[in-house]
Amino acid sequence: MQLFYSPTSPYARNVLLAMDHHAMGEKIELKTVNPLEDPEDLRRANPLGKVPALVLDDGRVLYDSTTIIHLLNDIGMATDLFDSDHLPIFEPMRLYALANGILDLAVAWRLESIRPESEQSNHWQQRRLRGIEEALAEMARALPEKSTLQSIVEISYGVSLDYLTFRLGFLNWQNSYPVLAEWVEPILRTRPFTDTDPRKA
Repeated sequence: MQLFYSPTSPYARNVLLAMDHHAMGEKIELKTVNPLEDPEDLRRANPLGKVPALVLDDGRVLYDSTTIIHLLNDIGMATDLFDSDHLPIFEPMRLYALANGILDLAVAWRLESIRPESEQSNHWQQRRLRGIEEALAEMARALPEKSTLQSIVEISYGVSLDYLTFRLGFLNWQNSYPVLAEWVEPILRTRPFTDTDPRKA
């Protein structure tokens, strides 16, 4: 199998962390690409032109991070990341969707911000920032008591919060939500997270 990814993509980081959880690093070849440059090999593999994209051994391609993580849960030997013994049923998926929703808004804000200033929409940028703030408040309210790397919640929370620090540092979300900052800090210091730090790209 081959994974097309960008080291600065938070969606790809979710997949890399799931791969680490299932010890799949030696079974999946990593192919670094910059999707903004529209590389031909990525376009051939994924008509959407997005990362991550996983090319299976039979040639089929999985086009998004959630589908890839579900596959890793099916073929991996470790615990299913969407199962949790300390959260109600469906809660891991709900909180994962919340964290991924923050990524959707943050990535959209980032892409808009690098367009020529005359082409940017202040209305949409402010709407995205408002959505991020409201989602952070919900994140803090729904914070699991435990923090380990055995659940998709910890992985996705860590990825989304660190992406905000990386790309939207002016938000200073740590000051507004110290409970989130305290909860996620030991997760971000673990080897899987330091190995996938986008700042190293």
